[in-house]
Amino acid sequence: MIDLNHTQEQMLAEIKASAKAFANCLRDPADPGFVALDEACLMVQGKTPHELLAILKAAFTARCADVPPQQLSRDLLYLLKKGLGNAYKWGNQKDPTKRITIEIVATKTGVLVTISDEGEGFDVQGIIGQFRSGERHFIHGGSGFRHFEKSQSLISYANGGRTLLIRFLCVPEPGKTMATAASPAFRTPGDRELTATVSEFTENAVRTLI
Repeated sequence: MIDLNHTQEQMLAEIKASAKAFANCLRDPADPGFVALDEACLMVQGKTPHELLAILKAAFTARCADVPPQQLSRDLLYLLKKGLGNAYKWGNQKDPTKRITIEIVATKTGVLVTISDEGEGFDVQGIIGQFRSGERHFIHGGSGFRHFEKSQSLISYANGGRTLLIRFLCVPEPGKTMATAASPAFRTPGDRELTATVSEFTENAVRTLI
């Protein structure tokens, strides 16, 4: 489901990521460490979904081998496909000079995927509000948003709409629906050490990209 009140730090806390996840950020999806490490981070760049989707699907399929294939496909891989497509078409406007950056943090509990484009962003609150009110504003009826809204994974946005966040849990909480914005989990920030680590990691990633 889409919850715009959810932050990256909260999602990291929910997959039980610690500072050691960021100790050695991998750059190759085929690196054995992405599967072998209890906690791993991975950053990949590309210009089109075509060059990114297959290698990322292979990495997630290997990493999440214990997850039922239908669940993995529905709640992670399909969302990844939609997110990459949106970043390419609507974010970067298919501009061959612009890149898509994917940052992944994976633990035994779950995965956090962030997909960032180099576009102008969009009014996230306004557009999601229009979608939920049924306004005839969207090409293909907002199919990406529909899948995000129905998914058992948690979806949010950051960076003025230029970054999509997908939080996937390997084992969904039994007998519980997704938390709402009113629940404490959506109001409590991640611990300070983890937040500082995430900020440092992001700054380093930005310096690398420049």
